[in-house]
Amino acid sequence: MIISKEKYWKEVRKEEFKDNLFRIYLDETRLQSNQGNDIMISERLADEIVREWSKDGKIDSIKNSFFTKFCFSATDCTEEERLAVLDRLIEYGNCDPICYIASEPTKLHLKQKTLYRPLIEWAEKLLSIKLKTGSSLLFIEQPLLNSSKIKNYLEDLDNFHLTALHELTKSLGSLFTSLALYRKFVSPERAWEVANAEDNFRIEVWGEVEEETLIKNANLEFFNNEDFKSSESYLGVNFPNQVVKIKYFDINAKERKIPKPKNLTITEEFISQKSKKKKKTKVNTNQRKGQQKFRDDI
Repeated sequence: MIISKEKYWKEVRKEEFKDNLFRIYLDETRLQSNQGNDIMISERLADEIVREWSKDGKIDSIKNSFFTKFCFSATDCTEEERLAVLDRLIEYGNCDPICYIASEPTKLHLKQKTLYRPLIEWAEKLLSIKLKTGSSLLFIEQPLLNSSKIKNYLEDLDNFHLTALHELTKSLGSLFTSLALYRKFVSPERAWEVANAEDNFRIEVWGEVEEETLIKNANLEFFNNEDFKSSESYLGVNFPNQVVKIKYFDINAKERKIPKPKNLTITEEFISQKSKKKKKTKVNTNQRKGQQKFRDDI
């Protein structure tokens, strides 16, 4: 465990411990996590840690670097925290948004069906489960066996992979989309498109809302970060060429939310699909009643 606040070492190096796992040394001091646990990681991930700890700066700043924070979080994950993460991911799987395909408008229905159906079939095959789908906003109760089968799959992941999948799922809002990205069934671009299918359709029909666009762009920046270009440096896992960088590794963190402005009234230009005439309407972002009202309005 690092106690000093200032950088005191001159050399940072990796040393193989066993079975292609590496430890990090600051001069002759072995790097340990915040809880005093030894860091044992893949060689490529070790290279990233060496790079981060070779930089100048205060120790608190270095410990908050992306790969270091990820390694510390995964290494310090307790059994209780691990079980909590498993439960959250199973909950995502029991109400995954790809199981909800709008019946109308037709264009939205076709878009969601095109994006969601391949993922549903893929997830069913991967996990040996059956996913029920529906068109309303009412909760769809999935088969009871799904939970145990999803859990069996997730339990085989170590803390590093489980932490990564958890963060992906919080970012995309879908366990099955995240699994598809994790297993290279879809690209990051397609995963992001799936996660924002309805929002993109609404923007196409109604036009952009500046504040919501800012929020969406912030979420996209969170999801996709240029610093995380090398897929193999991350746990030795081959993600697609453009790889998600997970920015925060707090095992107990809730889904990342960006507060929306309160009491905001805006004027939007939109073209009705039915009348094809331009109209003006005032929309209060705090008064939207959800997806169903939006669909009824269309």
